[in-house]
Amino acid sequence: MVKFRHKGMKARLLITVVILLAGCSGPCKIQPQTQCPGARLHGANMSRANLHGANLSLAKLGNADMREANLARASLGNADLSGANLSGANLRDAHLSGADLSDANLQGANLQGANLVLTNVRGADLSQATLRGSFAYGVNLTNADLRGTDLRGVRLDDTTQIDDKWHLVWAIVNEGASRRDLRGHDLREANLQGANLRGVDLTNVDLSSAILFDADLSGADLSGTDLSGADLSGADLSGADLSGADLTAATHSIETKWPGGFDPMAAGATLPRLVKDDD
Repeated sequence: MVKFRHKGMKARLLITVVILLAGCSGPCKIQPQTQCPGARLHGANMSRANLHGANLSLAKLGNADMREANLARASLGNADLSGANLSGANLRDAHLSGADLSDANLQGANLQGANLVLTNVRGADLSQATLRGSFAYGVNLTNADLRGTDLRGVRLDDTTQIDDKWHLVWAIVNEGASRRDLRGHDLREANLQGANLRGVDLTNVDLSSAILFDADLSGADLSGTDLSGADLSGADLSGADLSGADLTAATHSIETKWPGGFDPMAAGATLPRLVKDDD
């Protein structure tokens, strides 16, 4: 049932979705704090729905369209979200323990502080997502796309299944890179925002399209390193060895610190034009 209400030049769309519930006799509205445990919503369109604090535990949400939905603090424990489209969704502090998110699209989703314990995220697209401060004990992240994903403060343990590359990225941003042999490693498109890489030997490392925003690379050996397309905004590269490094299309900011006498523009790096409000 869809109702429209107009006031002046503004229109407000009020959407009430009636769904069938397993074991429940009454309808359930898609709204904040709603109680819909076990709801059958396979393939449902709930794009941009406001479900803040909702109870959707045990719900059947496979292949549902939940793009940009507000699911902050929602309870989705043991829910079936396999193949669901949750790109851009707000899942901050959501309870997802035991949920099936295999092959789900979580690109750009906010999962900061979320409870992901024992969640199946195998093959899911988590690129550009924020997992900062989430609990990922026992999570299956095998073959998950973690390009550009913020892994700072994520809690892992020995039961967490994650591909070697992304486990290394997690270790760098959470435990530092000192005493790690990173030479020649593939760190393409890794989110290393704020990472401490001071004085680290990064020779021949592939950091193309990596996020190195505010990273400390002072005194690092970056000779032969591929930094093409990397985001070096606010990074500290003072004293770093950039001989033979590829900086083609890398971006930087006025806060980026370069080695003395180094010309980033001549090396191929670009300084994005600041857009004024009246542009």
